[in-house]
Amino acid sequence: AGKDKYAIEVAVAGFNKDDVEIEFEDKLLTVRTKKVNKTVEKNGVQVTFNSTVLNASCSSEKQTITYKNQDNIESTISCKYIVDASGYGRVLPRLFNLEKPVKTEKRGRTNNLR
Repeated sequence: AGKDKYAIEVAVAGFNKDDVEIEFEDKLLTVRTKKVNKTVEKNGVQVTFNSTVLNASCSSEKQTITYKNQDNIESTISCKYIVDASGYGRVLPRLFNLEKPVKTEKRGRTNNLR
């Protein structure tokens, strides 16, 4: 690293260099694991990145998600289960108005962000 250059180190446990895909576009660094994507896609699961969830609705029969993908195309899907992997983005809690302040101490690297 030098002036106006940065070295970013990412620890991705359980993966080797060939399993990881790194992309830098429009000031956004994206790190994806090919291994997991390939495994779930072999089992018929569609994996979509860089999408924005616009709406979610749930019933005892099915769950429905409306989202906009990275090409700005809006789609709606129905499924039996929804898994929210948005991390600190907390997409589903916000959509379902479940936001509650977290009373636990921040962990790991986030302690340095106070």
